[in-house]
Amino acid sequence: PRNTRVCILELGMNSPGEIKKFSEIAKPNVGIITNIGSAHAAKFKDLKNIAEEKSDIFSFFNEKSVAIIPFETKYYELVSKKASKKTKRIYSFGQNKNCDLRIITKEKLVTKFMVFNKEFSFKKSLSFNSWEQNIIIILGLIKILNIKIKNVIPSMTKLTPIEGRGKKFQITYNKKSFTLIDESYNSSPESLAKAIENLKNLKFNHTRKICVIGDMLELGKMSKSYHLKIVKTLLKTKPHIILTVGRYSNVIFERLPENFIKFHFKNYQNVFDKLLSIIKNDDIIMIK
Repeated sequence: PRNTRVCILELGMNSPGEIKKFSEIAKPNVGIITNIGSAHAAKFKDLKNIAEEKSDIFSFFNEKSVAIIPFETKYYELVSKKASKKTKRIYSFGQNKNCDLRIITKEKLVTKFMVFNKEFSFKKSLSFNSWEQNIIIILGLIKILNIKIKNVIPSMTKLTPIEGRGKKFQITYNKKSFTLIDESYNSSPESLAKAIENLKNLKFNHTRKICVIGDMLELGKMSKSYHLKIVKTLLKTKPHIILTVGRYSNVIFERLPENFIKFHFKNYQNVFDKLLSIIKNDDIIMIK
């Protein structure tokens, strides 16, 4: 609508040149790079090329534009330098003391933030990775856009994961009640690892945790090594049952020790049937 005051757009890409094309259409006043990861790596030489591509979001900036970038990446200087060609209004976020938008403490109940030298504390009602990063970016935006923070805090602290990105469903089937964690959206090495780690953060006594892991696509020549890295995450979190499905995730199944309860399937229909046969009351199932 023409009277829209704030429009938030996600600029996605899986090929070189796409971010610049979308930035020319969107012409953002504020450009945020949330992270530099290996999703869609197939068509890029390495992570440096992905960092270059993402920082094309600043291509159509002017001196009033604002860049918000992650401090804790080895490509911080590269991204910052590219943004500085267009604007001096560049703000970093992270846990480092030099960050403009800083996560001071990450505790179970209360998290402290420093936003442009002003401190905020929030009760943490949820436990999932990236919660702090989400909140610190929102706090920075509120300050940059001159929005009254008291109007936003009630909504902000109630933020929960969305469908495909960690939303929880309580399901009853055949008189069995279990929790489904829907992480089904586009799997990448970073998002899969975080989804598994989030599962570990759920503290329930006498509850089995079941992981269903599909293929990570568009990883090119790095596909096998990225899938193998997930084995280390699984060894740390120790889910009770692991189901892998697809062509590439088979290396996870093969590399997991024999003392794990594990199954591999070529298609998801068989996964569904297997789950229904093994589910017990109070199980937690995470699907990525």
